[in-house]
Amino acid sequence: MEEAGKLSHIGCLHWVPDSMKRKNMNIKEAEMLFIELRDYLKQLDQKDLRIQTRNASDAVRYLSEAVYDEEKEEIIRLYYRYLYPPRGGLTDVVLWDSDFEKRIALNAPLESIGKKLAAICRN
Repeated sequence: MEEAGKLSHIGCLHWVPDSMKRKNMNIKEAEMLFIELRDYLKQLDQKDLRIQTRNASDAVRYLSEAVYDEEKEEIIRLYYRYLYPPRGGLTDVVLWDSDFEKRIALNAPLESIGKKLAAICRN
């Protein structure tokens, strides 16, 4: 028997009101975004982005190996945090080209993928 005032976390169900529950994450879209990000980073072939390229590749691999949606959601959130931390990572990456239009085109995919992944992870 447990002492009064102590709670056991084993076999304990936590009730959460519907308003506080997360919506189902769009796992398929997130998987496609990680694939798109991995392919784009590999195409750029920049030494400064090796860690981010490896993280995107790892995310794709682990998502393909994961069986349960809960596991996939955890992988998506984890690798989003790895790739887009508050400072550093892809958050601070600006691909440079002296031609303004080309610079915008180079950075657009990174910005677009980041925004879409952020929206998915917020749900």
